[in-house]
Amino acid sequence: VYESPASLPIVELSSIKLDLYRRDFTVNTLALQLNSRHFGTLIDFFGAQKDIKEKTIRVLHSLSFVEDPTRVFRAIRFEKRFGFKIGKLTQQLIDNARRIDVFKGLSGRRLFNEIKLMLSEQHPVLCIARMNEFELLPILHPGLAFNSEVEDLFLRVDVVLNWYDLLYLENGYEKWKVHLLALADPLNLVEFENLLKRFEVPKTVLNELLKAKSDGQDIPRRMPLRGEPTRGEIYRLLKPLGVESLLFLMARTKRESLKKAVSTYFNRLKGMKLATQGKDLRRLGYPPGPLYGKILNALFMAKLNDELLTREDELEYLERVFPVAEQPAHRLSK
Repeated sequence: VYESPASLPIVELSSIKLDLYRRDFTVNTLALQLNSRHFGTLIDFFGAQKDIKEKTIRVLHSLSFVEDPTRVFRAIRFEKRFGFKIGKLTQQLIDNARRIDVFKGLSGRRLFNEIKLMLSEQHPVLCIARMNEFELLPILHPGLAFNSEVEDLFLRVDVVLNWYDLLYLENGYEKWKVHLLALADPLNLVEFENLLKRFEVPKTVLNELLKAKSDGQDIPRRMPLRGEPTRGEIYRLLKPLGVESLLFLMARTKRESLKKAVSTYFNRLKGMKLATQGKDLRRLGYPPGPLYGKILNALFMAKLNDELLTREDELEYLERVFPVAEQPAHRLSK
């Protein structure tokens, strides 16, 4: 039972028909009898089989979206996932729900959960386009728009995510974050923050997404415009970014040199480590102190630029560039 519009239901004991009547769509109202006398009998009170056959998403009654506005987003998600079509009367009820603003009583968290599921779909751009047709995007934020530029960005995101999934299947990330950044691309940073606050996302997620949006605008300005950036420059610029930020940056930019830089970071630089550590320097006779940071940084930059491939290369580099006997503390100790 829904005590008020947009509220969560209160569970009560009832008949199977009343229980199924509370489902969101007719296609979700099929049931099988489990009692021994009629075991396996298919129960279909509301024409679910017909709607499944005709690939139609249909609500059970005219107040369905008033009771639970999140059903609007599920209707769109199911329509695009399964290749169904929202029925004409149900479309009218969605339009009516928007006109009377049933969404105003919906908590940010419940709204966010539905949008997150939508943006986690295989082709979320279809869902966003459908939301735009129903004029639902302003419910999220008045500055959101679905135009050819946003649609193109979504498609570029899909290309980048497919590339990454193919090469790095075991490296998990959250696709919905990349898609949310694409959806919110028309918003400025303050507007995006307001959207995230409307969604009531955790503070850590809010800060992460704000940084990702900021990086998407800032990194292209900091990357050298002429010539190929060195691997050291690529590493310094991209290391602070998370996977989702990097993927969005790669999709958003139209500069081939920047796309190549992100690809190089993923393929060659991300996760790169030295074979030589501080304990090795101590064992080799280098005096402890700030010198260690200087040496390890120089080693790492040389490794980034493919000058050092093996541990032996690193040791040879140490002997050549930082001979132990020439270090200040070592000379004073003699």
